[in-house]
Amino acid sequence: MSDCKRTQARSGVRHRLNDSEIVTRKIASLALIAASATPTTGLTALAVEKFRLESQPKSSPNQKRLNMPRVTHFEIYTDDPEAVQPFYQDVFGWKFNKFEGGPIEYWLVTTGDDKEPGINGGLTRPREGQSPGTLNTISVSSLDEFIKKIEQAGGRICVPKMAIPEVGWLAYAEDPAGNVFGIIEPDTTAR
Repeated sequence: MSDCKRTQARSGVRHRLNDSEIVTRKIASLALIAASATPTTGLTALAVEKFRLESQPKSSPNQKRLNMPRVTHFEIYTDDPEAVQPFYQDVFGWKFNKFEGGPIEYWLVTTGDDKEPGINGGLTRPREGQSPGTLNTISVSSLDEFIKKIEQAGGRICVPKMAIPEVGWLAYAEDPAGNVFGIIEPDTTAR
């Protein structure tokens, strides 16, 4: 099974717990509900890092303009999440907070203070047919524009455009070498 097909089959929560905990939990709850309702399409939700988005110039009231697309979230897939947590805690000082109430086991990963450069992520088990590994999501100014760019450059879309309510528009793509990544267009009106 290709990495792209594995990505289509996976679901989970992609967000970070910070000062906007209430909003983040709402997004995670919506994503987990959607993930359990559509297991074959593979829905992974994410909340775009608040401090990063707020620092970007606005192009409209609902969308943030990005000068150069950047990775804004990561997710680590491992067969034994409990076993690898001490490694990341001891080596990097990362903090793990188990997200309760979803259809899958999921840990929010805090990698540092929100005032410092960097991103947070998630930790979960791979879905059936998915290999352990890491997946990154990149913020873009226009999802439709970047989907076209990806396809024109020899990549392909694994999971088509979907709304992550109140966060933005998300899709998953595969580069010509088979590396899978997410792309998200921040948009607080996404439904």
